[in-house]
Order: sequence, then C-alpha cells, then structure tokens
Amino acid sequence: MKFFIDIESSAGIKQGGGPIVSASSWESAARLDQAGTFSFAMPASDPKAALATAKRVARCRGLITTAVTDIRAGIIDKIAVGLDSEGKAELTISGDDLLRELTYKNVGSLTIGTSGTPPTEVTTGPANIIALAPAGWSLEADHNKDGHTASLKAIFHQFEGETVLEAFVKLAELTGEHFRLGDGRKVVWLQDHQTASGVRSIQGGDPLSLEANNDICLILDLQEEQDSYECYIGHVYAWGAGEGAARITLNGAAAPPAGYLISHDSKGYYLEHTATWTAYGIESYQSWKDVKDPDSLREMAYEWLRRRITAGKTYRMSVTQLNKTVSVGGTIYVVYKRVVDGYVEVDIHSNLVVLEATTRLDENGLRTVDMKLGTIDRWPDSDSLQMVGGLGMGTAFASHAQPLNGADITGTIPPGTHNHPHTDITDWYTAAPILARYSTDAGQSIPDSAVTIVNFEDVTYDQNSLVTVGAGWKFTAATAGYYVVEAMVLFAATNTWADTECGELALFKNGGWFCMLDRKDNYSSASIVYMALGGGDLVYLAVGDMLDVRIYQNSGAALALYNNTVYNHVAIWKV
Repeated sequence: MKFFIDIESSAGIKQGGGPIVSASSWESAARLDQAGTFSFAMPASDPKAALATAKRVARCRGLITTAVTDIRAGIIDKIAVGLDSEGKAELTISGDDLLRELTYKNVGSLTIGTSGTPPTEVTTGPANIIALAPAGWSLEADHNKDGHTASLKAIFHQFEGETVLEAFVKLAELTGEHFRLGDGRKVVWLQDHQTASGVRSIQGGDPLSLEANNDICLILDLQEEQDSYECYIGHVYAWGAGEGAARITLNGAAAPPAGYLISHDSKGYYLEHTATWTAYGIESYQSWKDVKDPDSLREMAYEWLRRRITAGKTYRMSVTQLNKTVSVGGTIYVVYKRVVDGYVEVDIHSNLVVLEATTRLDENGLRTVDMKLGTIDRWPDSDSLQMVGGLGMGTAFASHAQPLNGADITGTIPPGTHNHPHTDITDWYTAAPILARYSTDAGQSIPDSAVTIVNFEDVTYDQNSLVTVGAGWKFTAATAGYYVVEAMVLFAATNTWADTECGELALFKNGGWFCMLDRKDNYSSASIVYMALGGGDLVYLAVGDMLDVRIYQNSGAALALYNNTVYNHVAIWKV
C-alpha cells in the first residue's frame, strides 16, 4: 500500500519540499482515556530525515481505494539510529499521538458546575474543558462517530492547574465515561457507549478464505494480563482534600445508587457494595486529594468501586487478517480457547472492550495487528498509574492546594478519630503546613566587616506565625523535625570590590554558626558588578530552636542590598 509522511510545524505548516516517501512502515497505538503512541522507520540516508526534529508533527497519509486518507499523526519525541535488514542505517522516529498537545495548556481554576450548598452539578464538562485547549482542538459532535459534547452524568468539580489532558482524564474518572482521539485534533467524548466493531476474532480458519472478509480476523496469540487480584472489593474508605483528620470524607454526601450504602466505623467513612462485601469482605483505602466536597468524593468512590466489584480481566491479543482499524472504547467479539494438559487455561466467547489498538501500515497494507482488551471498561490499576499515556501525569497528577483550616473545607470529623468534645471542624482543627517564606525590598545596609542578621521584613506566607521580623529576625520552630532552608540575597551594584575581599551568607541556629550557604571573593573593581549569594541546607530543630540568616562583607564600607524582593528572600519548611 502506498503511504507517505508529512512533517509539519506545531501550527500545521508542512516542512520541506514534499513528504517522506521512503518510510518502510508506520505503526500507531490508540488508547482509551490516554494519549497513544506512534513510530515509523525510514532510511537515515534520505535527505528528508533532517525534517524530523523534536516537537514537530509527523502525519501519515495513505492511499485507501482511490482517496488519500489521514491515518494518524503524532508529536516527534525520539529519534533512534539502527540498522535495517540489509545492514544500512535506519532511523526509528517515535512519540505520542496528538493528544500530547493537550498537555501544552492547563485549565487553571476551571469549575464545572456552580459552588453552593449543595453545589450545582452540570453535564457541560467536556465543552468546558475543550474551550481551554490549544487552538484548533474541538469536540467531535457527530454521533455517527460516537461523539458527544456533554457527559451523561452531571458533576461538580473544581480544577487547580491540571493540563487539559489531565482534566479530561479526571472528568472520565468522575463520570465513569470515556474519551479517545478522533480525526485530526478532535476529542471524541464517548459517554458510556461501547459501539460494536462488528469484528469477530477467531482462533482458527483458512487464511485464504478469510482474505475478502474484513469482519473476521485470526488470533495469532492471546495472553491474559490481569486476574481478579484487584477485584471483588466491597468497601472503599474514601478521603478527599485536607490534612490529617480534617480531610473531606463521605460524611454528608447524598445517598449512592441502589445496592450501595455510605456508612462509617472507627477507620472512617466508606462506600459499600453490600452484596460484594458480604460475599468477599475485601476493603480498600483511596485518597483523591483534588476533591473538595463530599458529593464529588461520592462520585469518585462510586465510579472506582463499581468497576472492582466483579472479576475484571485484560488480554493482549495479536491478530492477522484484520485489514481495518478498530476503535478504542468499542467492542470486539472474541472466540478463543486454550487447553493445557486437559486444563482449560483460557475460554472466551464474548464481547471484550478495546482498551488499546495498534495498527500497522507497510507494503502489505493497513491492518490492526495487536489489541489490549478488557472484560470491563477500565485499565488495570498498574496501567492506570500511567493514565496520561506515559506523559508523567505526574505522570502524575496535578498538585492541589490542601485546606489549612476549617473555613476551607466542608464536612465533620469521622466518629472515632478524635477525643475533642466538638465535632465541627472549625472548632478544633488548627494544624497547618509548617512553612514560611519572607523577602525584603528595603535595601538593608550591611556594615563593613560585621556579621549581620538579614531582616526579611515582607511576608509571603507564614500560616503559623513562626517568624519574628526586625533587626533580630528569626524563625522559631513550633514542631520538632527536619527543616529545609533556602536563602538568596543580592548586593546593590558597586565597583568597590577588590582582591581578598569577600561576601558570605550563613545559616545560624540558636545564635551560633550552623553552615555556610555561600561565599564569593576576589571580585574586580574594574567595573560595576552585582554580587549574589545564595544556598540551602537541611537542619534538625527541636521545639523552640531558632534560625536566622546572616550576611558578611569586607569591601571597606557599608553596602546595601538590592531593593527588590525577587533577589532577596528566604524559605523554610518542615519535611
């Protein structure tokens, strides 16, 4: 089959004098609720190889029947050099598919729904998120392509700086619905639809007789990748935003669907699927740090639990004779049985959900060669840790500011978790992260040849009021532990420095030297210069121990600090 690859800028402008036509193969993997991948191989000797540089878009097009058709596109990340079957240098160029572009923008403090008691839940999540995507992105609105512009389930959720892709992943988790990459730069929000592919994969048959039937393929290999280890869970103890006992719980959440209940014991509030709990007695503990109200936490816990009350299995299936693409999120009918020494190892005769589909394009044509399938519509937990498709969602996930006092959160203390006579959080919770950051723009004068405490007079944050400002500036520990200290200062511009003269910045503990943070010397007086001093260290503090930052210079006269907070600051936090 004839195919070629265009290299484009991120703005969609084709690069070079024409497409790459020397590529020997193109392979791409589409994934449900994740970014997919692509790779292609081409001779290193082709002058057009120079077009394939990092962050450009590689777009594969093929001649299907008589029309030039877009196959897939992706962001170039890796270029590896190897040898082909003839011993000639060959480039393998790879990266993530176009969903990677959704990590280039974040959603800021987007709120889906309206805050209130209770909050207003809406189905506009997909549209709200795509509105913040990079230019050129949209939702697939064609129902014939499984596209929808709204979710089935109404939800309320507040984001805090997640990327657009992370936001779609979170929306899928909250609603129990799914999405995939569509044509070009379109996101297909599937809701909960699982469109049948119409393909039947079978274990045996005459390859020649199947050549003309695109709805039947042969299974070359099928391996079970997931057993019931992560299933039959009947209780989930669910925790949301907050620290310690002040975290959001299911207390106060609306009633869950039939068959489920919310209750509590000495370990906290949990969601229960009664039939599964009675049969197996397996519980789990889950924390969603970006959830700030009990009802959103109930949605997260429900969608998490309902996919784990039954035995879910995943399979890796290699096929041949499947001369078309199979969409992720849909289903494929699988007939496969493997018996080893009389033991039935695998016996499948049912529809499975397509979680991942790999297509290959070469001289033999376009075909699906590999699929990851599930009995239920979720990735194994080990795979869902990579939920952004290897992009590090962080890859983790976005960090959300955690409540620091009762005014930031709603809910009450779970029974059995404290002995305080009151149950309202605002009555008892006073703990906060142990941290402080200060700066100065006062242009403090530092005398010659005298160790001087730096007065960082401007507070950035100091939730626990641990710092005393002034000539005797100090940080006093209210909690024992290890603390990280980082500081920087900048002298104002001067040409008074000379050889043997120096500037020093040091950390003092309880009035005595702890460590030198920085030292610079032998600055020239030939021109006006700025001297910057900065550094950090780890120090153990008992309750009541004090820290301060001191500076020294021996230029022969007093020198002022540069009067800008950007260059003069200190941060101290407990680890």
